[in-house]
Amino acid sequence: MAVIFTETFASSLAWDYAGKKWTSVNGTDFQVLAQAASGYAIRLRDTKSISTRVFGTGAEKWVTWLFKPGAFTGTQEFLTLKNSSGTDQVSLWLLSSGQLEMRRGVTVLETSSSDALIVGGVYRLTVYVKIDSSTGAWRVAVDGADYLNDSGNTQAAGDTECSIAEFLSAGGDLDHYASDIVIWDTAGSILNGWQTGVKPVVLRTASDGTTTDFTPLSSTNESNVDETNRDEDSTYNSSSTAGHIDLFNFATLSGDYDVFAVVQNIHARKDDGATRTIREKCRQSSTNYSGTTKTTAETYENFDEIREVDPNSSAAWSVAGVNSAEFGYEMVA
Repeated sequence: MAVIFTETFASSLAWDYAGKKWTSVNGTDFQVLAQAASGYAIRLRDTKSISTRVFGTGAEKWVTWLFKPGAFTGTQEFLTLKNSSGTDQVSLWLLSSGQLEMRRGVTVLETSSSDALIVGGVYRLTVYVKIDSSTGAWRVAVDGADYLNDSGNTQAAGDTECSIAEFLSAGGDLDHYASDIVIWDTAGSILNGWQTGVKPVVLRTASDGTTTDFTPLSSTNESNVDETNRDEDSTYNSSSTAGHIDLFNFATLSGDYDVFAVVQNIHARKDDGATRTIREKCRQSSTNYSGTTKTTAETYENFDEIREVDPNSSAAWSVAGVNSAEFGYEMVA
């Protein structure tokens, strides 16, 4: 699969993702950002940071996200790519002049020459990195225009892994916002090369689908999962019966899109001492398809399932295919 990580902060509760999407969340908070798909962004300032889960050990990764520098008064790193052990490989810095700089450890690899970023601007950054001591490479685009693009030694650790992305503010010199994060690698067939303009679109549930086996706390099953900000036990659907499925229709995807993946996020917990497992479900052309089985805990966690292709055709998703599919979850055990 090419798309390996997405985050829109659609629930405004990123710290609830720790251990699933995010392995480290340090003192972050949220702000409204109208340009973001969900309307929200995470705010990073005064030594705050948020680190992704390990998303693979390959040397090549692409990272794109919406970036808003709220204030910067000095040189500050704001993206660090690490190996699976958490050792830094390369980092992206914003200088007080508004220029971008790529570094390997303390070694400056390249500094952008013009078109400085400004305070309050909202930019889509796209970063490509290949970690290698001799054939390494990097490329950074701002709103589709190249700012950095060169090759050389990018390997600071003892291996060529590029496995963790940390978004951070390491000091008081930079206050910035991040949202609409998408990360991909070379493994898939749909998106595995340089692309600018990649961005997520948030679609929320619209109505009950074909199957509603779970017991709703009240009203319809869909009304218990339609909240913008997750409300945990205020509204929910529940079941202890293996094989029970809930499916939902979602809001219409409108526009002329190349769809690189569909990602479903499920918030779930168990309320007894038994081992409880769930999995994502996708229904297309009257057939149900199952995602990866995942174990729940007694506290709510986020489980995401990334589908690179339409399971009915094994080809890239079309807009029509997204709109005709139903998505939901199944109680496995």
